[in-house]
Amino acid sequence: MRLMGAAFLACGLVACSTHEQGAADEQARKDLVNSRSPKGRYIAQIRKEVRAKWDRHINALRNSPLGYGSMVVEFYVTPKGKVEDLGIINTKNCTRTFATFTLQAIREVKLPPMPAEVVAALTEQDGGRLRLEYYPERAASESGVQKVASPKKPVTRFSQQVQKILHKTYEPYIRQGSKGPDVFHIKVVVDFNGKVEHAFVTDEMGNNEKLRVLTQKLIYAAKLPPIPEEVIPLLPKETLEHLILNYDVVIN
Repeated sequence: MRLMGAAFLACGLVACSTHEQGAADEQARKDLVNSRSPKGRYIAQIRKEVRAKWDRHINALRNSPLGYGSMVVEFYVTPKGKVEDLGIINTKNCTRTFATFTLQAIREVKLPPMPAEVVAALTEQDGGRLRLEYYPERAASESGVQKVASPKKPVTRFSQQVQKILHKTYEPYIRQGSKGPDVFHIKVVVDFNGKVEHAFVTDEMGNNEKLRVLTQKLIYAAKLPPIPEEVIPLLPKETLEHLILNYDVVIN
């Protein structure tokens, strides 16, 4: 887990029939603006569903310095609401992690079947499907690298020390059991002697339950140093002599 500043999120979605400009492209743009048309309403619904799924996936990378970039993605929606032929048109300052989680989000989105009015409005150029472009973007720091200031507080220094040990403990194992991108958030409670008392998942993005269980077991078994005497008085009163970390496990 790496600490980083919050990043700005933005995205867009438009529909068109072919890469070339033409009557079908112009009609699609009008449909998107005109929410009163069946096609416009359906595109707006797709836009909402894709954005919600994308937000959840990318927000899971909030503590990853690799979760940024700018892309243009295309995909097709069938009359049954199935996403097909998902691909990247171009990228700009885009990390592999950002691209991976963006594509994964669109693959997982659950779309409703296309209304009959929309199906009837499809042209020959559409090939029986609706083509859309998606413009996900997440800004990084000016240098393109998320930087963390040297921690001055003893609690922060010790927390980062614990995080590094936890990462070194489980990292060699998680990639072996990973079958694609996954994110889960774990709350870790460390006692006075450096023993992990609790390590439970607070949120999960993927479906690799075995991997999460293995990671929890490894965190429980981690060899951590005792909480330094200078740190104990600085801990919250309600968690005296216990260090609590909200830890993110990101696999790409």
